[in-house]
Amino acid sequence: MFKKCDLDNNGIINEEEFVHLVELTGHYRLRIDENSIRLLNIVDPYNNKQITFSECVSLFSMEIVSEEEDEKLSLLDKICFDENIIRHY
Repeated sequence: MFKKCDLDNNGIINEEEFVHLVELTGHYRLRIDENSIRLLNIVDPYNNKQITFSECVSLFSMEIVSEEEDEKLSLLDKICFDENIIRHY
């Protein structure tokens, strides 16, 4: 998914490409703008406008998207185990 968003293939995505990446996860459909800004502020707090793959992996590993009883699921886990996302890429 990161490679698909990295339009110039330089290994770094900018803010627009990051928002597209967040959209591709399919998780924040209802509040995509609000959540994209929130996640962007976490991954790029100094507004460098350069986000690496490892920064995205770290962020998506920390971002909890499901808390069912004792099970917590990170956004990264959701992306890795969601059959619809896997088939799409």
